[in-house]
Amino acid sequence: MNEIRINPLNGKKIIFCPDRMKRPKDIKIVPAKEKKKFCPFCPGNEDKTPDEVFRLGGRKWKTRVFENAFPIVKPELGSVHGDFDVRPAFGYHEIVVESPNHYSDFRNVSHVRNTIITYIARFNELSKKKRIRHISIFKNHGDASGASLRHPHSQIMAIDFIPDEMRTELRNSKKMKKVLSVESKSERMITKTERFVVFAPFFSESPYEVWIVPKKKMRNISQFDDDHVDEISKLISTLMKAMKSLLGDFSYNLVVKQVLKGDYHMRFEIHPRLEIPAGFEIDTGAAVNTAIPEKVAELIRKKLRGRKA
Repeated sequence: MNEIRINPLNGKKIIFCPDRMKRPKDIKIVPAKEKKKFCPFCPGNEDKTPDEVFRLGGRKWKTRVFENAFPIVKPELGSVHGDFDVRPAFGYHEIVVESPNHYSDFRNVSHVRNTIITYIARFNELSKKKRIRHISIFKNHGDASGASLRHPHSQIMAIDFIPDEMRTELRNSKKMKKVLSVESKSERMITKTERFVVFAPFFSESPYEVWIVPKKKMRNISQFDDDHVDEISKLISTLMKAMKSLLGDFSYNLVVKQVLKGDYHMRFEIHPRLEIPAGFEIDTGAAVNTAIPEKVAELIRKKLRGRKA
């Protein structure tokens, strides 16, 4: 059984899931230009994954969703006792295979759009589950991001607790109005569309960090309509092309910051993984960023203008 242990000194939750050590990995051993090894996510290998819970498209699918074979959380109840605070790691952990194309990525706008549609469908379904209090949606791309397989995929985790960082954000939710007001007029603004603003936040924690925020306050992606889906798909695709032009083939994490309930203004965050956290960061919890947000925004704006020219 997976379990959550609580550090009594700082309240931090640590989820222990030993079976994940067995998950397959191909990123570090399969160069992009070499013939790929067996991939369980490719078409024709559907029987090599757990049973599907969702599919976009018919026989020739666009996306597939199934339970993670090596989950961090599981829909299991029970009691665990010990000398410290510990309980079962309850929840649902799903894999979203974003495309049948093994080498596709988020530069392809159709790929992004199908993925966002799938995110929304699974969010809506998982939010109905009993005990679920938070839904985490994230994409790890590249070996430095924590991804274990090259085939484009995302993950969705529905858990029975609200992360401490999100609790803090909920307490400070009214401050997002000021963040948007300041950044919309700042040199860190990258681009604006009818429904979204894109900027490198003043307080970026990682080099080339980018936020995509709806202009209208929404607490989660279930509130997106078709126009929002189309617009953010084009935005992400365009940003990825510009950032690849600047950074080359870079690893990144993309996360959807959102809540099920409460006063909150959701956002998408892109975090390129260009540096590895060192001792100071681990010791203090502080972030060290070597890229100034104002310069990052300037460089990405230039690339976006170049693509429009």
